[in-house]
Amino acid sequence: MLIGLVRLLPLVLLCGLLTSPNVQVAQAQEVRRTPDQESAAAAWRAKVIARLNEVRRPAPIHAVGTPIVRFSIGRNGRLTGFAIVRSSGNGILDAQAERNIRSAEPFPPPPASILRGGAVHLVLPLRFYYRTRTF
Repeated sequence: MLIGLVRLLPLVLLCGLLTSPNVQVAQAQEVRRTPDQESAAAAWRAKVIARLNEVRRPAPIHAVGTPIVRFSIGRNGRLTGFAIVRSSGNGILDAQAERNIRSAEPFPPPPASILRGGAVHLVLPLRFYYRTRTF
């Protein structure tokens, strides 16, 4: 039996969010932060990924793909924008990626130190895959 699963990048990549090429906070300009601000930002990013993992749902088809999504979270934790940056090549997977992001709302409110223009912009891949379950 095939079971569809969705998997986000591990938390290890999340902690390196600002330096990883696959997961990043989109920023218009470089801003220096104190260690306490960096710590608060990393803790918030971990909460966002944990929230996404709580609500993730598999695609309604057995397909493999990785859409890259960009979304914005406002100061109140509400989703303020969403876009598919790179399609998985399968519209059903792309639509499920959007449903997964939207269903995680509301997100934890971001720390003021990482807000840019009243929101935080995140870019990350959502990997859909399936595997054979063995008993």
